[in-house]
Amino acid sequence: MPQHRRKSMGGFCIDQSTRYSVHTLFFKQALVLLLGCISWQAQAQHTYMFPVNPGKKSWLTGNFGEIRSSHFHAGLDIAANPGTPVRAVANGYVYRLKASTYGYGNAVYLYHPHTKQQSLYGHLLRFAPKIARYVRARQNQQQDFFYEEYLKAHAIPVAKGEIIAYVGNTGASAGPHLHFEIRTLADEALNPFQFKFKEIGYDNIPPVIRALAIKTLNINGRVNNRFGRYQFKVRKVARNRYTLGKVITANGKIGFELLTHDLMNRASNTYGTTKIKVVVDGRQVFLMDINKIDHHINKAMRVHADYAQHRRSYRGYQRCYVADGNPYTFYQTDALRGAVNIQDNRLHSVAIYATDFWGNTSILSFKIKGKLPPMVKFRPTSVPRRTYLSYEIQGNTLVLKGHYIRQKADIARFNVAGLAYDVPIVYMQGLTSVYLWDLRHGLPDYVELGSLRKKFNLRMLVPANRTVIYREAGRLEIKFPKGALFDTLYLETKLYKNSVTINSSYTPIFKNIEISLKPAVVPTNKKGWNVYQGNKFIKGSRWVGNKMVFQYDRLGNYRIARDISPPSLRWLRKSLYKISFRIKDNLSGIKNFKATLNGKFLLMNYEHKGFMIWSAAPLGNKRKALKGLFTLTITDKAGNVRYFKARL
Repeated sequence: MPQHRRKSMGGFCIDQSTRYSVHTLFFKQALVLLLGCISWQAQAQHTYMFPVNPGKKSWLTGNFGEIRSSHFHAGLDIAANPGTPVRAVANGYVYRLKASTYGYGNAVYLYHPHTKQQSLYGHLLRFAPKIARYVRARQNQQQDFFYEEYLKAHAIPVAKGEIIAYVGNTGASAGPHLHFEIRTLADEALNPFQFKFKEIGYDNIPPVIRALAIKTLNINGRVNNRFGRYQFKVRKVARNRYTLGKVITANGKIGFELLTHDLMNRASNTYGTTKIKVVVDGRQVFLMDINKIDHHINKAMRVHADYAQHRRSYRGYQRCYVADGNPYTFYQTDALRGAVNIQDNRLHSVAIYATDFWGNTSILSFKIKGKLPPMVKFRPTSVPRRTYLSYEIQGNTLVLKGHYIRQKADIARFNVAGLAYDVPIVYMQGLTSVYLWDLRHGLPDYVELGSLRKKFNLRMLVPANRTVIYREAGRLEIKFPKGALFDTLYLETKLYKNSVTINSSYTPIFKNIEISLKPAVVPTNKKGWNVYQGNKFIKGSRWVGNKMVFQYDRLGNYRIARDISPPSLRWLRKSLYKISFRIKDNLSGIKNFKATLNGKFLLMNYEHKGFMIWSAAPLGNKRKALKGLFTLTITDKAGNVRYFKARL
């Protein structure tokens, strides 16, 4: 038998006689993979029908990945007139139904076995007859308008293109539209744009870059010789190019935040920008590409964006670095997680790219000059205004400010557990002197600056990675479960007669914390007392002994208040076939309602935005006269009840 030459290929030894058959095998496998990829892409593009007016041009009022109040928008908002049919995007069956006036309002969830994905249709005016009969039966059975159910498989099958509902404005909606999502079985929302719906069309307009913020990320960080977060206006110099028009000086660890929105052809709305890239001196340091949103962690938007800025001005500055505690995985970063550490005096080039789904890109270019902060001497003021001290906490740093100080104050003396630490001034900001204290070195009890003294109410350091319980004065207990915080919290509390303030409402948290609060004077009659943040009723607040116990996912001020007034009610319409009322509650809000006609349950629809309830029309074309004794019972969340009776 002849000996064949053997050839080594990357660690594998391949016989020369089998070389061509192996290459043929590799080619066939590659061809199969390629065809499979093409087939998958074709399926992704053509599997789903557009849910509203398929085949016709549609406009969007919202897109995937927009920054909303406390979450990412996880689908498309498709503009349409009320009553426009909503169609199933593929074969499948209904696996979840919801009738509500909150959140998605009336909603249908479908499961599609051939793709193993879900589709969601929200803010519906009403359900199509087949689904409506099922929902109506359940509402009558439980004698309640509010309804939600996970259905058994194949209980209500639907075909691709079948009308399942009609466009509406129910729930947390500001106008008629369909909220549409495509999700995985793990409740991860996918960007619907990837399915290439022709009704949306192609977009060639690049995103708009509105502003840039630069934030110091440690105690040594400086932006233009100052510590903190600073916003800069941008100047448009071409169709898709922007600049700051000036050089920024910086030192230490800093992070960029971009305010941007997208535009689409023939639309006046603004949309979310889902892809941002940062390049410093020709090297990519950060890439964000939001193509999947996990509903289980969607509250983490609070740490993806600058939460405090968003709460103050509803401007969604997107961080171009990964903040501590951020669980999202749609980032690519370097060792500094997107932050930039400047430790030289060189001129650095920065380019930030904002890109939409179609690849349209805008670029913000600017220069940063490395510069060590200068030595600063205190400048006393002669302005005749009251001198005082203030402070705020940014990350791990306490920023102390002395306002209108007239005597020499080069040093601030921080007292920590009985020990004094002298901290020099870092800079003057007009007539304000600024001093920085690293809270990781200890929580100060008070600070002295010249003749002024400021007491801090820092209670404890709360780490994010373990459960911590804090108690105060026998009146307050706060339980921080493990994972409730994004990052270390430097706890501050202020107890009042019937309320407590815990840090600031601008401090983001991830999950509910549990709070027990005892009022200074415990009421003998505990009926009607509940907990509120502002005028928002905190669901689930309850008396446990002499304390109000509740759970919530926002910090700030909580107060115990009493609601003893029942809901109000007045007629809006009274006819043979339909009745409607306006119902309101002065504080806690409407919890539930129940109507009867001649002693039998009568379903009433509810829309909280318009404060309206109205009799549900019979299904089908038959009109049923409303005659006899009508009763209506409305209960608010504090337990107050309004009774109404009339003969129709």
